[in-house]
Amino acid sequence: SKIRALLKIEERETGRVIGRELLEKELRKHGTGVDRIQSSGKLKEILPQFQLGELQELFLALGYGKIESADVVQALFPKEDSEEEGSITDQIGGFLKKISSPPSSSPIQVGGINDVMVRFGKCCDPLPGDSILGFITRGRGITVHRSDCFMILEMDNERKIDVEWTKSGNTSRVVRIRIVTKDKPGMLAEVSKTITQLGGNISQAKIEITKDETAILLFDVSIKDVSHLQTMKKSIESLKGIICVERAKK
Repeated sequence: SKIRALLKIEERETGRVIGRELLEKELRKHGTGVDRIQSSGKLKEILPQFQLGELQELFLALGYGKIESADVVQALFPKEDSEEEGSITDQIGGFLKKISSPPSSSPIQVGGINDVMVRFGKCCDPLPGDSILGFITRGRGITVHRSDCFMILEMDNERKIDVEWTKSGNTSRVVRIRIVTKDKPGMLAEVSKTITQLGGNISQAKIEITKDETAILLFDVSIKDVSHLQTMKKSIESLKGIICVERAKK
């Protein structure tokens, strides 16, 4: 029974996190956010319209799909509330007429929902195709880590949540590639050319010459997914003078 109770608590916490993020996403379309609206007291004012008594109940209802985030925004900014031409409320009312549901560009799906705002752990920089886990972080939503990330050992299992890559997500992510090579002229240019030819966008490059006549090259590269990374690694490894190629921490 204790396990069931813990699972129920975790499920509700997840629902609240998802609900808050969905409302945040909707409010951002209109130049504002949950924190700003919450501090103004407007969120509490509309709770009776949804037969709710607490703000956390509103987030939970949004997360469970019982209330639409667009309906909450409509309740927050009803068109008839403003009589001043050009006011912020009028602008938001105009936006509401144009609201549609564009395809999600988020590469992560949480509990079957694609539009959830997530963060990626800087400790492991997950790529589409990596095995991943999500963790509910107080006040920061859901953070996504690689399943083999060393930070997972330090995290509370009760805050773990299943996440997965969406099939439609095509967002590139920056990964650091560490290359050990023989110290010879033109090596940096040759590796850079290979990365670029394979569709990688280099945002940063560093080189360090060691005492044993080898060079360490560090590239921060935009990569589509794990398959793209593997193709790039194999191509770099095939270059003459390359000793090893590996994915590295930033």
